[in-house]
Amino acid sequence: MLELAAAVRQTGFDKTVSDRKLQVLTCLVPAFFIGGGISRVVSSRIVLNSRRSEAKRTPISGLASIATMA
Repeated sequence: MLELAAAVRQTGFDKTVSDRKLQVLTCLVPAFFIGGGISRVVSSRIVLNSRRSEAKRTPISGLASIATMA
């Protein structure tokens, strides 16, 4: 019985590690490439000026993802 529980636990751990590796390859790596590309095209001054408290909210919504990546 203990061997079965240990095998189930190890299988769950292996699946979790496998899922994390897949997530890094499919989500995080492309996000860093996209963020790097956007930071080359859009000036950081534009992003910082759009984050001021007195800035209009309409243009900020378009730059929200850029600000978090840059």
